[in-house]
Amino acid sequence: MESLLSKADAPLMQAVNEAQDDQIIAVFVKTSELIDAGKRAEIESKGVLIRSLQSDLFTAEGSKSALMKLAELPFVSRMELPQTSLPK
Repeated sequence: MESLLSKADAPLMQAVNEAQDDQIIAVFVKTSELIDAGKRAEIESKGVLIRSLQSDLFTAEGSKSALMKLAELPFVSRMELPQTSLPK
């Protein structure tokens, strides 16, 4: 949980704290390195499903425990709860 605390924004921490153990949470992740096939496999081995990927940014989803494991990866630098933008 300590890694998640240092890498997650406040809305994501709130979502994790309120989620049931098996509830799936969507996240936006920034990494310190480009995500190649090896890093993608390492991410997915934590139980996280990558939805979209662009160089060092990706959207994904996973359970509370999977997100805690994802935060422990040294190349994960920031995790955020995705924001919805509505047209004005």
